[in-house]
Amino acid sequence: MSGEHGLIKPDPKIFALLLERIGRQARECIYIDDNPKNVEAAAAVGFDAVRFASPEQLRRDLAQRGALEGRL
Repeated sequence: MSGEHGLIKPDPKIFALLLERIGRQARECIYIDDNPKNVEAAAAVGFDAVRFASPEQLRRDLAQRGALEGRL
């Protein structure tokens, strides 16, 4: 997507484009990235943004949000 539109993270325009394509509001989405600048940019746009540090940490963070209910 970034190559098609000349946008790269953490440019807020790429997040807006993503939301337009998926038909969702940022507040409805969880954004996961290991780059702190990207996580900060996504949070500024309104995403529930999580910085990935390890599979265990991510699993805990997602479980706290109820995102793993009925899955793992």
